[in-house]
Order: sequence, then C-alpha cells, then structure tokens
Amino acid sequence: MKIIAVASKFEAEFLFDIFDLRSDGSILPLKKYKTEIYKLDSIKDNLNNKVSAFLTKKLKNSIFLNDNIEKKLELINDFLQNNRIYLAILGVGSIISPLSLQKLLSVYNVEEVLILGSAASFTNKKGDTIFCEEFLFEKTQNLLKSFEFKGEFTKELTNFCKKNSIIKGVNRTVSDFIDINSINKKSLFSDFKNDNSLDLELSYLAQVCKFNKIKFQAFKVITDNGIPDFSEIRDIYKQNEDKLLNIVINFLW
Repeated sequence: MKIIAVASKFEAEFLFDIFDLRSDGSILPLKKYKTEIYKLDSIKDNLNNKVSAFLTKKLKNSIFLNDNIEKKLELINDFLQNNRIYLAILGVGSIISPLSLQKLLSVYNVEEVLILGSAASFTNKKGDTIFCEEFLFEKTQNLLKSFEFKGEFTKELTNFCKKNSIIKGVNRTVSDFIDINSINKKSLFSDFKNDNSLDLELSYLAQVCKFNKIKFQAFKVITDNGIPDFSEIRDIYKQNEDKLLNIVINFLW
C-alpha cells in the first residue's frame, strides 16, 4: 500500500478539496495514537478526471510531456485498480507525528510514503514548492546532528522536479512556529538563510522512513516567510493545484 501523509487536518482538507476526494472512513487500529487513516476510495475516478482536464489545459507543464500519455494513464489505472491508497493524518510536531508514522509502518505493509505539507522559508517565496532532499534539525539540538542526512533519489525524480519548476532543497525541522514578530530578526535570518523550508516534523518523519528502509518523497509548499497567516494557506495551496496533482500522479505511477 502507498501512504500520502500530512501532519494536520487543515492540510488534509486542502488535498481533499483539490482532488475532490471521498473516503470510506477512518481505520480504527491507530485511533489511540491520534492518527487518522483514510482509504481514498474515489481517487481513481477523480484522478482520471483531473488528469484529463490538466493535460488539456497545461500539457506543456505536464510530467507526460514527450511521453506516451495513454500508456502512462493505463499504468496509473492498473495501479489504482489493484492497490490501496491511503491518506494519513499524523499529527503536528516532533513527537506525535514520527510516533504515529512508526506505528503505521509497524501495523501496515507500506511500500512507499509521500509526505506533503506547508512550511515557512526565508530563502524562497510564498507559493514555491520544495522537493526536500536534505533533512536537518535545529542547530541548538546537538544530539540530533548524527541523524541529519541527505537522501538518495532517482534521476527520474530529479527530472520530474525540473520539468515542474519544483525547487530541490533543504528542510530544517524546528521546535516551534517561526514568527519574525516575536524573535530577533537578525538572528533568525542568520540561522535559517540556507534552509529552503522550515517545519515542525518532516526531518523526523524522513528519519523514520530511513530507519524502516521505506521509500519516501517529501514536498513542502511555502506558505509564509516568517509571518504566519492561516487565512492565506488555502489560496496558496489552490494556486499550486496543478503542481500538487502532478506530484501525486508521479507518486502513484
């Protein structure tokens, strides 16, 4: 089975909106871990509709450019017919989120994980999508230095990012929301100037996948530059609808 993982219900709602998904309900075994897992029973029909509309509107930006479109659609359909796709809401933060993912990997036969979510950045602008290939922790957390790593990803995934204007970069997981109005700006920009995305859990989730030898991909949408505004996030996700659709299609196929 393949898992699309997000931290919060907030982020899950954006994906449900974008793909017009329905689920057959939460799977109970992980409820006590505050993890909700939904089988995406409508993803096949909705992806087919979205793919058709997408190719008509923006073929030049598609992952299918110069390739056999019909054959790839057939492969996606075959996969969706014969495999299970789930959306997992893991929880926010560096404790509950990796614990939930570890439990999920222990209970289910997971083949691959796609981690999606929002992040802050002082390097990239709002609306940028980052493919995270290096995973760091807060500089004050010296004990975590040995767990930092750069992933090894395929040439195909690198080419996919290039075709879709997705920026390859570094994610740093921090312990709290970043707000430039509440801390020293000079220190803040100095600490994070080389990091493409800043979040609360991804580097821990990447380490869990690495420890369990599970393939994973991680993408972050930049939704703020140090001044969180939750009222903007839905619009920013909506503006990235085509890109997020491409990411999910590429993951499933």
